Amino acid sequence: MRALAAEEFHARLRGIPEAVAGPLISAQATSKLGGLAAAYPDAAVELVLVDGAAAGYVVTASADDGIRLCDIVVAEASRGTGVGRAMLAGVVERADADGAAVTLSVWHDAAARAWYARHGFVVCGGDPQGHVEMRREYPGIHSVA
Repeated sequence: MRALAAEEFHARLRGIPEAVAGPLISAQATSKLGGLAAAYPDAAVELVLVDGAAAGYVVTASADDGIRLCDIVVAEASRGTGVGRAMLAGVVERADADGAAVTLSVWHDAAARAWYARHGFVVCGGDPQGHVEMRREYPGIHSVA
């Protein structure tokens, strides 16, 4: 999981010499995973393997009104193969089985925001730092958000 988190940050630092980028990537991955563990101590982590290699992971936690999608990461080599879609579908299916919503937070300008919207998530809030809260209701319930 740590390697996948580090890969995510490495992509953002392309072009920066490894001697500079390496420690930054390590610190960012440590901070991200530590922050998730602190914010969601009872979270469930699912590592997805394809042909024995780590293809991605998803972190979820119980929320007052359903499931909180805390993090979802797809390995660069697995992007565009349906791994992310399958992980998200698994979270949505669990929520639907419980008649519950799925909530998440994403940066306002992240490409993932449009991806979530294509999968039925709608904006329901945000904060001044640039996070957008998104929510997908159980199909049998109509949101008032």
